[in-house]
Amino acid sequence: MIKVFTKDSEHAPMVFEPIDNPFVEKFLVKLVDSASKYRIRDWNERIPYIRNVDYTTWRRTQRDVRKSFIATIERINELGYRFPVGSDDIRLEQDLETQLFLNMMHRCFTTAHRSSTETQQTYDDVNFFEVEREHIEEFRTLVHAINDGVHAIENFITTDRMQEFPAQHEYQIEFDAFDPYDANNVAKEYFLDLTEEDYNYFSDRLEYDLWLPWHQIQGKCYWDAYFAYDDPTQWDISEHKQYSGSIAIGSRQQARDPKLETWLQQHGITPGPLTCGLPIGKLVEGRETLDWLYTQPGGPINLIKEVTCSM
Repeated sequence: MIKVFTKDSEHAPMVFEPIDNPFVEKFLVKLVDSASKYRIRDWNERIPYIRNVDYTTWRRTQRDVRKSFIATIERINELGYRFPVGSDDIRLEQDLETQLFLNMMHRCFTTAHRSSTETQQTYDDVNFFEVEREHIEEFRTLVHAINDGVHAIENFITTDRMQEFPAQHEYQIEFDAFDPYDANNVAKEYFLDLTEEDYNYFSDRLEYDLWLPWHQIQGKCYWDAYFAYDDPTQWDISEHKQYSGSIAIGSRQQARDPKLETWLQQHGITPGPLTCGLPIGKLVEGRETLDWLYTQPGGPINLIKEVTCSM
């Protein structure tokens, strides 16, 4: 059994019965390992999440990100790795046109980051260049600055798809690789890769309550791509590739929403297990506790005390 204890003693622990399959057996070993090494970061994730509407914060963020984008692009160009966006092309407003611009900027990040440990780099899967060994760490830092700016601006953009989508919740419990109990526990083995056999255990059955979290992928999950008017056929809009022992608690109904499934079909993608996720188990005790967690505000709230697993 998997037990999730909150810091509020008035609420009973949530108890989950794991699914009996080879992937979940491996996952539970990883969960126990991560729980022993890393502190917990947890939050109530509303899908779609509520964007920031504070005008003063928006104007400050808009100014700071524009400044960061310009400095980052100029430095990348100085190093000789021509970024495909010029300073004059940066447009940051609270509208769909900016969201589409951010989609492109984010893909420049994911594509460059994917190859940042290789000899070949790219922003678009077409035009390749080689990063000098002495530039690799700085290049990686620079493209991460692009990613940070994208997410900072996205936090202020609401599309019509977000407004029309029935709100769902998933409670996220992440073992934080940047917050180990022991500083010597570096996170180089934090993620494990899924094997080809593991993909047999994806499911679109909504009877499960415990899943791999979709935020632990390099690009976007399918519903985030839908909200952002992104292209789901791109390589970084995808199913899970790795796992860390972290978990998401929810019904996963958002993955089966007719609007989302119709949109996937329009792009030649058949909705099914791979667009829904990889389930871990079912909630058998503590429904009231989960309902209480769903009422909490978004953002890291640190209500989870401990996750244990008996195998």
